[in-house]
Amino acid sequence: MDFSKVNKRDLVTDLVKVACFNIVANILMSIRYKEPLLEEKFIYSLAFILIGFAVYHVLIAPQLVPRL
Repeated sequence: MDFSKVNKRDLVTDLVKVACFNIVANILMSIRYKEPLLEEKFIYSLAFILIGFAVYHVLIAPQLVPRL
Protein backbone atom coordinates (compact mmCIF):
# COMPACT_ATOMS: atom_id res chain seq x y z
CA MET A 1 0.00 0.00 0.00
CA ASP A 2 1.37 3.38 -1.03
CA PHE A 3 0.46 6.00 1.58
CA SER A 4 1.85 8.75 -0.62
CA LYS A 5 -1.35 8.46 -2.67
CA VAL A 6 -3.50 9.24 0.38
CA ASN A 7 -4.75 12.83 0.37
CA LYS A 8 -3.90 13.58 3.98
CA ARG A 9 -5.39 17.06 3.90
CA ASP A 10 -8.80 15.72 2.83
CA LEU A 11 -8.57 12.90 5.37
CA VAL A 12 -7.89 15.25 8.28
CA THR A 13 -10.52 17.72 7.06
CA ASP A 14 -13.18 15.02 6.88
CA LEU A 15 -12.27 13.60 10.28
CA VAL A 16 -12.43 17.02 11.95
CA LYS A 17 -15.71 17.95 10.25
CA VAL A 18 -17.44 14.69 11.10
CA ALA A 19 -16.16 14.68 14.69
CA CYS A 20 -17.24 18.30 15.18
CA PHE A 21 -20.70 17.66 13.74
CA ASN A 22 -21.25 14.58 15.89
CA ILE A 23 -19.97 16.17 19.11
CA VAL A 24 -22.10 19.30 18.67
CA ALA A 25 -25.15 17.15 17.88
CA ASN A 26 -24.51 15.02 20.97
CA ILE A 27 -24.13 18.09 23.20
CA LEU A 28 -27.34 19.67 21.90
CA MET A 29 -29.27 16.39 22.18
CA SER A 30 -28.04 15.88 25.75
CA ILE A 31 -29.17 19.39 26.67
CA ARG A 32 -32.55 18.97 24.97
CA TYR A 33 -33.34 15.54 26.41
CA LYS A 34 -31.40 15.95 29.67
CA GLU A 35 -29.25 12.88 29.02
CA PRO A 36 -25.63 12.32 30.06
CA LEU A 37 -23.05 14.04 27.88
CA LEU A 38 -20.68 12.00 25.69
CA GLU A 39 -21.73 8.55 26.87
CA GLU A 40 -19.70 5.43 26.15
CA LYS A 41 -22.08 4.39 23.35
CA PHE A 42 -21.60 7.76 21.63
CA ILE A 43 -17.80 7.57 21.92
CA TYR A 44 -17.76 4.11 20.32
CA SER A 45 -20.15 5.23 17.60
CA LEU A 46 -18.01 8.28 16.82
CA ALA A 47 -14.83 6.18 16.76
CA PHE A 48 -16.39 3.67 14.33
CA ILE A 49 -17.65 6.45 12.05
CA LEU A 50 -14.21 8.10 11.99
CA ILE A 51 -12.56 4.74 11.25
CA GLY A 52 -14.95 4.35 8.32
CA PHE A 53 -13.91 7.72 6.90
CA ALA A 54 -10.24 6.85 7.37
CA VAL A 55 -10.70 3.50 5.60
CA TYR A 56 -12.33 5.32 2.69
CA HIS A 57 -9.46 7.80 2.37
CA VAL A 58 -6.70 5.20 2.80
CA LEU A 59 -8.07 2.23 0.85
CA ILE A 60 -10.85 3.32 -1.49
CA ALA A 61 -10.14 6.90 -2.61
CA PRO A 62 -6.63 6.20 -3.97
CA GLN A 63 -8.12 3.48 -6.20
CA LEU A 64 -11.31 5.34 -7.11
CA VAL A 65 -10.14 8.89 -7.82
CA PRO A 66 -7.73 8.05 -10.68
CA ARG A 67 -10.52 6.14 -12.44
CA LEU A 68 -13.03 8.98 -12.38
